[in-house]
Amino acid sequence: MTRRKIYDKSILVKQKFLNLIIPFLAHLLIRLLYNTLKIKVIGEENIRQLKQEGKTLIYAFWHGRQFLLVPYMSHRQIVIMVSLSRDGEYQSRILKRFGCRIFRGSTTRGGTRALLELIKQTKQGDDFGFAVDGPTGPIYEPKEGIISLAKKKKAYIVPLTTAVKKKWILEKAWDKFQIPYPFTQGIIIFGKPYQISEKKDVSEESQILKQKLNAITEQADEFCLIRSKRSGGVTKGDVEIKEIGRYY
Repeated sequence: MTRRKIYDKSILVKQKFLNLIIPFLAHLLIRLLYNTLKIKVIGEENIRQLKQEGKTLIYAFWHGRQFLLVPYMSHRQIVIMVSLSRDGEYQSRILKRFGCRIFRGSTTRGGTRALLELIKQTKQGDDFGFAVDGPTGPIYEPKEGIISLAKKKKAYIVPLTTAVKKKWILEKAWDKFQIPYPFTQGIIIFGKPYQISEKKDVSEESQILKQKLNAITEQADEFCLIRSKRSGGVTKGDVEIKEIGRYY
């Protein structure tokens, strides 16, 4: 065996090991941290009737706000599109451990083809989850793929967001990813489900989604006594935060 072949084999073995150990440890740490949190859930009753009727739902959220969503929404068999990168490989393995169904593709690399294949391989009643400004940003700017999917599937889009009182923010990351401190309080807000209008184009619908996500995210931040730093198109009234909802 040549040195080159030995080197290639060692790289392959190392990558296989990392593909096993990183998702295992990440899943374990996320679960442990999540179980220390006190979380209030608002608006989930908005989707129950739609699910009883067998409607397709597309959960739309910001990439940097998904930490609480992964364990909370686990084992609902939600279809998630994950990028084709090496990081995407780790992410897909982590999400599978949380009971998600994974489709490998991207809105930036072969996005149209991936979206068509996603539509082809899923059936009516399947639910989807989209970090709408992912996989690489720009932050708080929805990609248009979710609108195309909602049109094809005649699905309801469910704006979804989170906030926590105390957290680490990965400032160097494009999405300013948030990781909660142990034992802090947080909130998950389900906005009102809606269907897109056939009369509006994709870019208009993307802006409507942005406004709805910004509105509930601002409300979530206010609930956690955090002053929002986002700007652009905040619309009140998508969800009213009262002392209701469920704590976990």
